[in-house]
Amino acid sequence: MVDPAGGLWALSRHRAESSGTAHLYSISPTTGAVLSEIGDVGHDFVSDIEFGADGTLYVNWWTSSSNGGLATLSTSTAVLTPATNLKFGSNPFDSVLLANGGLAEDPSGDLRAVESADSAAETIFPVAANGLASDVVRIGLSGVATDFGADAMEILADGRFVVLGNRFSTPLGLFFIDPVADTSSGLAELTAIPINISSAIQGKLNGLTSGAIPDCKAQEDIAVTSVPTLGGTGLVILSLSLFLLGYFLMGRRAKTRNEGV
Repeated sequence: MVDPAGGLWALSRHRAESSGTAHLYSISPTTGAVLSEIGDVGHDFVSDIEFGADGTLYVNWWTSSSNGGLATLSTSTAVLTPATNLKFGSNPFDSVLLANGGLAEDPSGDLRAVESADSAAETIFPVAANGLASDVVRIGLSGVATDFGADAMEILADGRFVVLGNRFSTPLGLFFIDPVADTSSGLAELTAIPINISSAIQGKLNGLTSGAIPDCKAQEDIAVTSVPTLGGTGLVILSLSLFLLGYFLMGRRAKTRNEGV
């Protein structure tokens, strides 16, 4: 995730750490190397992060039993502080609480969240600063509700929402999503972005950000057979085990490193 000053940040997968919990890192935007390990977040399932315009680092996290919630992370210590309301609230389309997943700030400064595949009816919704969800809309594809599962979301400067389908039970890839319910289906409709991502890394991607970040060095190549340009905006997929996994959707081949789920 890119901060307002252009710095790059990422969370590690909890399974990659001896502590069994996620860690926060600052990353070189030119080489992809870790500049600093900020610290131990102290929780295992933390998914997407997002900087607010004021520099606050927000995180979408798994509070317990697949229940999602909003929190902030200290950029100096990595300490996680839950919002006033620990959990997003109830999913109106099934019998469970809303799950964690992707998180992004829209051009108006409002936070939006999208669920991962831990629910039977994945949704997208605005999130207030106090952590409560509102205007929950179920996700659909071609008019049919789908258990999509998005580990990451980014909102481009032109207002388009992009989500990363990353779970084994769902299609792997990038999708545009309309957060407003379609008048016919009542669903937040997905539209596939034509890009192929190797199935070998399915379930290992957990971040998405946009911005002019140079290619990052790494050890492994991802085979990308079709790479569109999204309105001239660079889009980067991020995943940290201990280092960065990323590539551009700007007509360039990507370099990646990933050390496991």
